[in-house]
Amino acid sequence: MPRKSAPSPKEMREWLNWREEGLSEVAIRDKATRDLRTVRKGIAWAVEDRRSNLALLDLLKDALRDHQNQLKGAINEILAGTEPVKRDTFVEWHKEPQDTESAEPEFESPLTPRDLLREHLPKDPVWNRLEEFEELKYDYLDSLASFKKAAADKLVTATGGVFVDGNFRMNDPKKIVPEKLIKLVEPNLLERAYQITIKKVFEPGSESVDFEERLKLFKDQGEVRWGEASVVAVCRGGEESCRSRILSVLSKLPSMAEAKKLPGKFNSLMTSRSKVVNALSEIKLGLFISGECRVCRRLKGSGGRP
Repeated sequence: MPRKSAPSPKEMREWLNWREEGLSEVAIRDKATRDLRTVRKGIAWAVEDRRSNLALLDLLKDALRDHQNQLKGAINEILAGTEPVKRDTFVEWHKEPQDTESAEPEFESPLTPRDLLREHLPKDPVWNRLEEFEELKYDYLDSLASFKKAAADKLVTATGGVFVDGNFRMNDPKKIVPEKLIKLVEPNLLERAYQITIKKVFEPGSESVDFEERLKLFKDQGEVRWGEASVVAVCRGGEESCRSRILSVLSKLPSMAEAKKLPGKFNSLMTSRSKVVNALSEIKLGLFISGECRVCRRLKGSGGRP
């Protein structure tokens, strides 16, 4: 009599089902036309196989749950990146030229949870809204920088001075400011003018700052100060003229085109941000993020059985 081939996994799992339904091992032997020893070994294998599969399923459930938490973490990171931009956010207005020869080579960015979230929800409107928000954000920051630069240029042109930091040093540490040259102290003059002007264009009905009262002459020190202590300009021998020219520029800043367009751009940015936050919050409140990504496929692929 020819020897039968080894039982398949499917066949051995079926024997276990029959055993659990009440069939004896002898009855299974007769029904499967196998010898008793083979049936016993097959049932033992099926029991162990089931235990392994149940353990694997538990691991997969834990992994998929952790992956869902990972995706929700990506949502939190995106939400953190959409925090409201201050309307008078500090921006640099003078950019140093970049050395193209020393630029670092570009490498492909590593995979992030945000990338996986996008694979899960490739057609969700949140991505278009997020792209619009980021474009409006950079546009607003660029507009702030353009306004600050325009204000700086006007102050430099009007006074014939140069901007220095709080320690009276130029932005380029290699350059030394000539003693006779008018020094405009950037943090005390330009930054203050920047913030006051932005408040004025956003709140046209607010109380105006009295520049005439705030800017004071200290001729013994050759300085123009904001109040008693903050030096805004060092202009020995030309204090009155320097103060007058600074006042003239400050009074005109709110009417500059670069300043007047800021409120509209800011409002568009905040409206766009609300759309992004609402879309992300809706996804997060759904508890389960649908779709799948490469990680899901890898996890599900590991759960297969013969």
